[in-house]
Amino acid sequence: MKRLLYILIALVCCGGIYGATQLFPKSNAIEKAESFFQKRDTVSALNTLEKAGEKGDIAACRYLFHYYDSVYGTPADAYIEVEEVITPDGDWIWYGEPDKKPEGARLPSEDEMSENITHEIVVQDTVTGKDIPIQWYWLRRAAQLGDAESQCEYGEVAQFALGTDSAMVWWEKSAMQNYPRGVLFYGNELYNQALDKKSQTIGLKAFQVLTKAFEYGKELPSAGWHLGLCYMNAVGTSVDYEKGIECLRQSAKYGYPEAIIEMSEIGLEDSSYWENIAKKQGLK
Repeated sequence: MKRLLYILIALVCCGGIYGATQLFPKSNAIEKAESFFQKRDTVSALNTLEKAGEKGDIAACRYLFHYYDSVYGTPADAYIEVEEVITPDGDWIWYGEPDKKPEGARLPSEDEMSENITHEIVVQDTVTGKDIPIQWYWLRRAAQLGDAESQCEYGEVAQFALGTDSAMVWWEKSAMQNYPRGVLFYGNELYNQALDKKSQTIGLKAFQVLTKAFEYGKELPSAGWHLGLCYMNAVGTSVDYEKGIECLRQSAKYGYPEAIIEMSEIGLEDSSYWENIAKKQGLK
């Protein structure tokens, strides 16, 4: 299914990764993995989480996603260079400067260096046939298992790596489970598509989804901005500037920058108020 390499990085044994563990239910796999982390046994910890994730443990998948993301950050592409790796067989290979090789590690062979494989922390994506960063693999695994938050987040990844059409598949799944950001992202992209294709059929769906997003209130500050655009541009509904402005005003009250700027420039009685707010927040 994949080639997975375990990384010897000291920081995982420190407090950095443990702050994120509060996000997850304390499943047996996570408790066991944390015990291994505390003992500085990174290989056993990751192996425990991997086995659980492959068996359908969503919390383990999300733990692995956050773990690798905290170590590497958001990758620019699918290839991430590291100095040292431990293979699943326990082989410790040092790819850094030879004179800095730790005791117990070995330098890579010519074949390992020429293949340019072992030091790439990637997995084989069976969907695209390409290598993807390992954190993305575990995020998608959680999404495939039906986790609405992961579906929304993987939609963002898919948009970056595969395009908007792929992202929409995941955002729709997330929105159907009423995950707030999934609803917003799905509705916003439907709005964009309705404008691009000049389709009121798509526009009606966008309007319905963004109306739902608007009902989340402060949880989605930008939803009023997007719904207001539907009213003001007749996307999925008839033109209604009064309702549109009220949606924009609500979004501005929740602190959404674009709405604040728009309210300051729209020429209403309270535009001077929003002008002052925009200046105080450095938006103008």
